[in-house]
Formats: sequence, C-alpha cells, structure tokens
Amino acid sequence: MSEGGDRPLKNRRALVTGAAHGLGLTLAGALAKAGCSLDLTDRDAKALRKAAAGIRESFGVEVETHPMNLMERLTPEVLALECEDADFAVITPLAAPEGSLADLDEENWKSVWERTVMVPVNLIREIMETMEERGEGVIVAVLDPPDPATEAEHIAGCAAHGALSAFIGAEGRACAEAGVKLLELDGGNANGLPGRLVAFLSEPMKQNRSMPDGAVLSPDGIWSQVIRRAPPDREKRPALFLDRDGVLAIEAHYLHTVEDAHLDPGAGAVIAQANRLGLPVVLVTNQAGIGYGYFGWDDFMAVQEKLLGDLAAGGARIDGVFACPHHAKGKPPYNHPDHPARKPNPGMLSMAGEELNLDLARSWIVGDRESDLAAGKNAGLAGGLQVLTGHGARQGEREAALALADNTFKVFTGESIAEALRLLPLFKGN
Repeated sequence: MSEGGDRPLKNRRALVTGAAHGLGLTLAGALAKAGCSLDLTDRDAKALRKAAAGIRESFGVEVETHPMNLMERLTPEVLALECEDADFAVITPLAAPEGSLADLDEENWKSVWERTVMVPVNLIREIMETMEERGEGVIVAVLDPPDPATEAEHIAGCAAHGALSAFIGAEGRACAEAGVKLLELDGGNANGLPGRLVAFLSEPMKQNRSMPDGAVLSPDGIWSQVIRRAPPDREKRPALFLDRDGVLAIEAHYLHTVEDAHLDPGAGAVIAQANRLGLPVVLVTNQAGIGYGYFGWDDFMAVQEKLLGDLAAGGARIDGVFACPHHAKGKPPYNHPDHPARKPNPGMLSMAGEELNLDLARSWIVGDRESDLAAGKNAGLAGGLQVLTGHGARQGEREAALALADNTFKVFTGESIAEALRLLPLFKGN
C-alpha cells in the first residue's frame, strides 16, 4: 500500500471506463494513487478483476468492478445507476478503424458512429442526469486529437473527435448551470495525462458563479475566454496584449474583490481606439493569488465582470482573456515549478494566437513587469511597452525590460497604459 504523500482525492469516487487495459487502467491507477475510490468498467471481465485487485493492493482504495459492454442497449443507463455515487466520471476513447473516405462504406460509417460517438454520448447523458439531480459532479471525456499529418487516413477518428468535441462544448455550457462540469481532455500527451487529470479533479467541483460565455478552465487550470472570435476565413490580425493588474486595472494587493477593481484612467481610451482600428485586445494575466489559495475562480470572475462592464460602459471591449494561476510556491494542483503558461513563458499568448487567429509577429504587449515583456518576446511579438504603474516603478524593472530590446523585439517605456496610444500606429507598419 502507498503510504504518505499528498492524496488530494481522498473521500472522492470516480467511474473510469475501459479500465482493464491501456489508458483507462493508467488513469485509474493515477486516481487511486491520489486517494480516490473507484468504479471500473470494461467488457473484459477477467482483466477487469485483475486490474481492480492490483489497484487495491497497490493503493489501498475501495474498488468496485462493473463488467459490461457499453455497446449493448440500456447498458449506459444501468452503469449510471450502479455508479450514482461517483463524484467524477472519466470516459476513455474507443478506437476508430483506420481508412480514408474511399475505404469506408456506409456500414463502416454507421458502425464507427455508433461505437465512437453514440456510446460516449449516451453514457455522458445518463451520468449527467444523475449528477445534475444532486447538483454537482465532473465528467471528463478523454479524446484522441487527430494528427494533421495522417488525418486523411484516419477520417473516421477525425469525424468522431469533431462531433464529440462539439457535443461536449455545447453540453458543457448547459450543464454548468446545474453545477456539473463537462469537458474534454486532450489524450495526445499520454505521459502527462494522468497528472493533468488528477490536478483538474483536485479543484473544487462546484463554483458559485456560472462560467461566462466563451470561458473554459482547462484540466491544468488555465483560464481561456474568447469573447469575440474572428470569422475562420479572415486573415490573421495583430493584437494588443495587456497585462491586467497594475496595467489595465489599478494595482491592488492580489486583486480579488469588486470593491478594489478599478480601471486605470487611460485604459478605456486605448482599448476603444484599438477597437476602432480593428485590433483585437487580449488580457494575459498571471494569477498566483489563486495558486496560493488566497482567493478562487469565483472571485476572479467577479472582478473580470466588473472590469469588462466598466470598459463596455465607456465604449471599449476586450476580445479575449487568458489567466494562469500556477506558481512554484503555489498549493496543489497549482504548484508547477515553471508552467508554460505563466509569464515570462509564452503559453497564454500562444493560446490566444491560436484561439483568435492572431498574427503574433505583428502584435505588441503592454506590461508593468519585465516578465510581461519577456513573455511577448518569447512568443515572437514585435515589441512591448513597459509602464511605471503597478510594479513598474520597482527598482530594476525598467532596466530589465529595456535589456530585452534587440533587432527582433522593440521596447518602449511610458508612465501608464495611456501611452499605448502611440503604439497603435505601429501596427499598420508591421
């Protein structure tokens, strides 16, 4: 039995499908190691019993087995009833056959659709109903992302992935009102998948506030919110990236209350002018206060609602918001030593570039810290403006920011975000 260590899922229970072999078994083991009791299902009854025995012996958690074939009629309903006490459900992918469009006839397509789409959809629907009745729960569907290099030879898998992803996105927004989280987890990086799953499930299951439109909290805790998405056929556009605390908003110690949420006096004019020029405006903010446990995502959402509302009242709008709670000294699951999304790493900017179809090489960033501009440089932006508001006047910040300048990354300095108005003409020439 595993002794000691952090068991963040103790007193929780999870249903895992496909748990006798491969990915399902790996994820079940990771959950058990984190202290989670398990309901395991697979159609291979013998292998399922063996897997359950091994998990019990290794981790000392309660494990129940439910051998059944999810392809059979009414099986999803039966499984949902048998596992009605599960806090979490982890739905692992069912393999789709290889083949191009020309290789698969109508019967193949019907079989693939039933196996890879309707089976998980029906199971999710039954589990969701049970969780909604009690007002909380988390359903994670692990999806195999298509490989662009070979997707034509795996057309059935690509179609299934697209259909399930759309279903999860639509239903996820709907069931959030009932206190249930439904989301997909990218199964492409199998090595890091168990850790990401445990980290996400270690989050509080229920939030008091509903997620705003376009907002997603990823399994590893990165907030991404696309408020205004460009048409898919539109050319890439440069963007104006802004840090939040100390740049867009007046600095407050770990800003987390509506009472302390106030825009910098120059913010509205800069953003409104960027809007008129057709430049997307994107917030990228480190939120270590969440990682430290000082406040939660509900507080973050309340502050965001206040700031965005104040901007809207002045005729200005934000196109996207990205936030990273990770810090090396954070509390699990936010104690990553160097998360790729935390500035000065470029992760949030890269995510924004993909989500909003941005031309990063012609984009600029405004920040008070050297790390803000370093994130811009690491993301391949054209340049940045370092301001003296927030932490910008601290000894060494301006000098460190200026030291980032080279022939690929320009650095300007100013008193506040108001001076970003002089950046906007530069977008035309880049």
